[in-house]
Amino acid sequence: MEKRNNKILPWVTFAATVIYAIAYVLMMIGLEIEIDTVPLRIVVFTTLGLSIVTIVLALVTAKINKVHDPMTARVDSLSSRYTTFAVILSILPIFIQLILFSFVPAFADLAEDDPARATFLMTVITIYVTGFPILLLSLRKVPAMKIEKRNMKFSFFILCIAVMAGLCLAGICIGLPIELLLTSPFEDAAEAAEDVDKLAEILMQSSFFDRVLVTGVLAPIFEELIFRKLLVSRTIRYGETFSILLSGFMFGLFHGNFQQFFFAMFVGMLFAFVFIRTGKVIYPILMHMTVNLSTSIVTTSLYIKLMPYLEDADNMLDLPADMRLWFLVLMFWLLLLFSIALTGFVLLFVFNKRFKPYKSPNEPSMIRIIGNSIQSPLFWSFIVICIADFASAYLPNIAKYFMNNL
Repeated sequence: MEKRNNKILPWVTFAATVIYAIAYVLMMIGLEIEIDTVPLRIVVFTTLGLSIVTIVLALVTAKINKVHDPMTARVDSLSSRYTTFAVILSILPIFIQLILFSFVPAFADLAEDDPARATFLMTVITIYVTGFPILLLSLRKVPAMKIEKRNMKFSFFILCIAVMAGLCLAGICIGLPIELLLTSPFEDAAEAAEDVDKLAEILMQSSFFDRVLVTGVLAPIFEELIFRKLLVSRTIRYGETFSILLSGFMFGLFHGNFQQFFFAMFVGMLFAFVFIRTGKVIYPILMHMTVNLSTSIVTTSLYIKLMPYLEDADNMLDLPADMRLWFLVLMFWLLLLFSIALTGFVLLFVFNKRFKPYKSPNEPSMIRIIGNSIQSPLFWSFIVICIADFASAYLPNIAKYFMNNL
């Protein structure tokens, strides 16, 4: 590949990203340990300023730096364009959230009175209203390979649904112990109960319509367009295996915590495979909707209905008569999901040949592709932001624990 770029600018962007990431993590720690107002304001506005600088530098770098790709005879850079978007999409939610909380009192009031709706609103604004259009603009000149469109047999769709459930189960089994390892030792019983109460409050305050619209409809549509339709169609020319792995990996990082990372990565790979085999994004969207509606909607709705009664009940017999039926429905539903997941995990091994990526004779080696990727400072900028995102999910509680126990 013939590079046409400014060699200094990407490293300046990387340096700005590192400083921003440090400031962001310090800000999250400061919010958790409740430091004095003045130092906290300084950190918040420093993070806000650094986020603006990093976004501008990433955009300028993507505009100036280009790569001649002999495979497509086009002058552009997938790593530069898409990684720029990934960097911006990772920073944008924090930037908009800081703006809203700092300068829009009505949103701060909404976040306090209705945290669930404020969270949903932030997701819609940062990902669907602003992030997706930025992605389209960033990738408009990056060549996309047309994937042959095929209809999926209903039997294979059902098989994929079962395998998807199995991958979710496997991901949860890997991610949950890591999540507990990073959280449980740093919480006493009172804090753990308080966290449960906060989660319960958010669930109780979220309306059924909000959950269905954002989690069940908008999230599957936009996330599949971003991580499958736009990403896979522009990376498949480097091979199905690389495209599938990249799509799943970035989808897992997008969730920002170990509890969700592994199952999101696994199902993201499956969604990418289905898109490649069919050329139609509607199939991974339907699969994504299935998993979101079955867990975030059905399971959450049943839990919300029972939660006020479960707090005061030691066993099922302490529940009111009508709630016992709903409790049995919830137990049956969870058992059904587990059975489907276990069956799907077994079926994945039985029909493993049906899920193998095709390897083209002229496909570049994975080592070469990865080697080219890790030479980009923008790639490392994205990695740094992802590390900061994960760190912000765990370091504040760890810092608070040590401050309270020293």
